[in-house]
Amino acid sequence: MVMRHARRLPLVGIVEFILYGCARYIRERYMAATVHMNVPGVEFCSRIIEHMAEKVEKAHTHSVKTMGTRELRFVLRLS
Repeated sequence: MVMRHARRLPLVGIVEFILYGCARYIRERYMAATVHMNVPGVEFCSRIIEHMAEKVEKAHTHSVKTMGTRELRFVLRLS
């Protein structure tokens, strides 16, 4: 859907459309991230923090049992 306006453009115009679109996307993401970069206690953006919290919650349901002494192999069991 993003490219529907560029269909009638020549090849160089399509490449420029993609280039400027990517630059605009990166600039917008950077501007959204700079809000959090200046806060001393924030290491990650809110989406990453939410994703990591879900993974940590899921990890609490796993149990790990060591197998062997020198090989350092593990068995992971999902509860």
